[in-house]
Amino acid sequence: MRSAVVTGDRFDSSPADDADTSPPAEKVNTSSPADNADTSWPADDAVEVPLAAEVLWQSPRGDSSPLSAARMLELRRSEHRTIFWLALAMLVLAVVLQLDENGVVYLPLLNLRMPGVCWFRNSLGIDCPGCGLTRSVISWVHLQPAAAWHFNPAGILIATLAIFSVPYSAIQLRRLSQGKPSWWHPPLIWFGLVIGLVLIGQWIYKLKFGEI
Repeated sequence: MRSAVVTGDRFDSSPADDADTSPPAEKVNTSSPADNADTSWPADDAVEVPLAAEVLWQSPRGDSSPLSAARMLELRRSEHRTIFWLALAMLVLAVVLQLDENGVVYLPLLNLRMPGVCWFRNSLGIDCPGCGLTRSVISWVHLQPAAAWHFNPAGILIATLAIFSVPYSAIQLRRLSQGKPSWWHPPLIWFGLVIGLVLIGQWIYKLKFGEI
């Protein structure tokens, strides 16, 4: 209720009476949805990568970043592509090439015989650790395990690894293209060490005892 004080000819109202006691008007949002949209630009280093790639990679500093994940994903793809094509090329050559009755590698389509290219044997007159690898791989691919073992046991490991690597790398590439993490596999250097040990071992054996 408004109160007033009459003093002579003046009619005074208290300040509290002048205050607006009506409820505040509801604020109406007149802006369009487009005005409320976030128009800020994304960060310069924002790179959209599959979630699996972010999980796979962590930078040496200990922090994960989308850019590092994208780089690691591309490195894995490049690694599996290289393994796939190298293994496939080696197997195709092993199928096309053959051995004659003297154990010389030749190309049947052109009747072309491959010359010996081992500098170690040509210079010193003895086999090097890698001598016989090509003939061993060819024999193994042509289902001649005894001949493959005779030429060089390490060729059996290399040919078997190549046969396994072709479908394995193809599956890995498909998984990465789908944003899935690649399967774990031992570092390639482990295979290299095993093959190197077999090469050196069979070479020492041949030097001491003759043919395997």
